[in-house]
Amino acid sequence: MNFESLDKTQGVETDPEFEEFKTKVEEGIAYARDLVRRRFEESLEGEKNLEFHGEDHSVGVVNRIEKILNKVREVAPDLISERDVQLGRYAGGFHDVDQFYQRKEIKSEAEGVDDKAVRQRQVRANEEISAYEALQYADSLNKEEDREIFFKEDFDVIREAILATIPGFDPENKTVIQPNLKEDSPLVVRALALADLGTAGIDGGEAFVKEGAALFREENLDIKDALEAVAKGEETISEAQKEAFRSRIIGWLKFQPSFAEGRKALLDHELGNLPDEVKEVLKEEVFSKFDESIEASREFAEKAEQLTFEELLEAVGYKRA
Repeated sequence: MNFESLDKTQGVETDPEFEEFKTKVEEGIAYARDLVRRRFEESLEGEKNLEFHGEDHSVGVVNRIEKILNKVREVAPDLISERDVQLGRYAGGFHDVDQFYQRKEIKSEAEGVDDKAVRQRQVRANEEISAYEALQYADSLNKEEDREIFFKEDFDVIREAILATIPGFDPENKTVIQPNLKEDSPLVVRALALADLGTAGIDGGEAFVKEGAALFREENLDIKDALEAVAKGEETISEAQKEAFRSRIIGWLKFQPSFAEGRKALLDHELGNLPDEVKEVLKEEVFSKFDESIEASREFAEKAEQLTFEELLEAVGYKRA
């Protein structure tokens, strides 16, 4: 079957070849989930286990890209086929299977406060190698069947979609952006980029607050180290150090509403060259929870300021010693 000849307005889902493709996509997503779980949740090297970039994030991205693409298909079926939706899900499953990082030490200038240590992710390398693994697995499925389950065009879309999730930062809107996402990026590529950063708009306040706290725990290695040392009875945390940790946590929480506001402000631009009617439906029916996320994260930050250090740690998901 020639991918380019697929009629996006017809019932591709009834084609036996499509059903086989869908089965292989599910196999691929399951394989990617297993990679993420073993590498970043069950690693014997504790620092490699990640609070945010784990299986839940991967599953969330797959679910969000499916919501985005299915809504487009519902409104404008000529723009996308059911096969495209499955291809997007496959790319979403693999988009974060690699997570390389460096431990970055930042010298403290405050008396009685230890140096700060953060996880500096190798963002471009992570996405490039994740894309490679996605393509390698798709190629293995083709070889297993001795024919094209994934077409050449699929390989191009998968790679471009995963590379579109490479993050940057927009200081004007105080939020994360994806510089590889262009106005004319293919729809599957655009959907994966939006799904990767889509929690605030799609999933709402509770999920957004939880995600923000998880990312904080993942990135701040010195806090993790200090709490683990306390749990083992190896050391205590000084009052000065507690205040430094507390200040960093509160600062992060206060930034979260701005992050969501920035994502909301950029949505129309990031929807690119989609037809206006599609954009409007996506904003109203899929990306409809920005305000909820902004308010929930603002309320959480305000309440957090009133908590003791121990209560604050628990509120942002640290385990009790």
